[in-house]
Amino acid sequence: RVIPSLFGLDMSSLVLAILVQMVIFAVVLTLSYMSFNILGLLAWALIGVFTLFLKVFFFAIIISVILSWVAPGGASPAAELVN
Repeated sequence: RVIPSLFGLDMSSLVLAILVQMVIFAVVLTLSYMSFNILGLLAWALIGVFTLFLKVFFFAIIISVILSWVAPGGASPAAELVN
């Protein structure tokens, strides 16, 4: 393992998500002829990954609520995926 896990979380996935966000922001800033620095890109990448995490968490809760209305107490593969 190049990047060890921390507190039971796979840190390599988190580092990859942050790097992808940094590349996306760098490309957008380069295409709009704006200058950027690495710390600014890192800050925006962390904000972007955190926002993405919140969106996934929010929609998982919404899907879980809808599934509890549709099939209360029933076991479905979709419910297992969300949980």
